Amino acid sequence: MRVILFNFYPYRERRETASLRRYLVALLGTAAAAMMLAVAVTQEFQARVNSKLIYLDKLEIFKMQVAEQVQQTKAIQARVEVLNRQVQVLKSIERDSIQVSHWLSFFEQTKPTPVSLSRIFTKDGALQLQGATTTVEVLARWVDQMEAGNAVFDSVGLINVLEQEPSSDVEAQDESQTHNFSLVASPKREGT
Repeated sequence: MRVILFNFYPYRERRETASLRRYLVALLGTAAAAMMLAVAVTQEFQARVNSKLIYLDKLEIFKMQVAEQVQQTKAIQARVEVLNRQVQVLKSIERDSIQVSHWLSFFEQTKPTPVSLSRIFTKDGALQLQGATTTVEVLARWVDQMEAGNAVFDSVGLINVLEQEPSSDVEAQDESQTHNFSLVASPKREGT
């Protein structure tokens, strides 16, 4: 029998070369796919980072706007407090002016003709009146009527009555003698 010898070396070499090529192509394909995947993931992460940075920038702008609005609100609140105080002062002035108007109206309605008022002022929460009268009796009756009770004052008291010095003028001596007076009236408190 005769042995036929076959040389399988070139066949094996081609097969190994083809196998190596397939392996290298697969390796390169895998490396390219891994590289593309890495690039895609990197781009996705970069996009997310950029998105977060944009969000943080917007958030910072929003914080600044809120801080500005808070400052504006505080300024408005301070202005409102000032205006409220001014309104309270104006209400107090209005209340006081109405009260003074009541006082003056009361004195004008009840004041007898021989009595004239020259000065009205407040001192220590009481109203003080200064004036003159030609008849002390009429002044005394007026003070007694006011002391007896009224809706405006708690008490009214005559402080003093001064007789004026007689003048040397003949015409002035023919007229009745004038007496200066001072009286004090304590206004009723609100709610009493």
